[in-house]
Amino acid sequence: RLFNDLWSRLTSPSPKLTGISDQRTAKLASSFLLIILFFNMIGGIVRISRLGFADVFLGGLGFSLVSSLAAYILSRTRWYRASIFLFSISFSVTAYNTILFQGSEADFSLLVLTYVPLSLIVVSSFLSGWTVFLLTGINVALMFSTRLFGIPVPNGFSAMTTITTVTGLVLIALTNLRNNLENDRIAEVREVNRNLENL
Repeated sequence: RLFNDLWSRLTSPSPKLTGISDQRTAKLASSFLLIILFFNMIGGIVRISRLGFADVFLGGLGFSLVSSLAAYILSRTRWYRASIFLFSISFSVTAYNTILFQGSEADFSLLVLTYVPLSLIVVSSFLSGWTVFLLTGINVALMFSTRLFGIPVPNGFSAMTTITTVTGLVLIALTNLRNNLENDRIAEVREVNRNLENL
């Protein structure tokens, strides 16, 4: 009971949101971001004893922790959709930040294929197809921009950009399908209500 009350307080949507759909989506976004924030903190605490505070929180984990905290705070406002975009883009940037920090020693493929598809999946779950398209384009541009910093082109670079692009396009199609089904369902409910009113 106590845990449920605490969780409800930590994930409750902004009172400025009046629509039921917006309230549920905002609560889900807050819950998701709070879980991500929790695991980031646990991961940092576990790694402090091995790497030290500075190496843990001033690197990629620190960036991820700060961006997750900012996204969670934003999710408690009426701009909860922006919180998901902020999380998704910062989650992707974590991969490129690590690549630039580690240089030629970075496992380019592992980092990109770990962070980028997940960020696209998250953004497609909450936002529109156009947002998925934008994030896909940003990720492909960031992959190519690593060359400007002297990062060598890894083996399978073309395959990675293709996988990212195809993943984005598939998620856009699924997002549009989901939205169309939702619109059809709403239209059907309105038609039933009109028929009931006529009766």
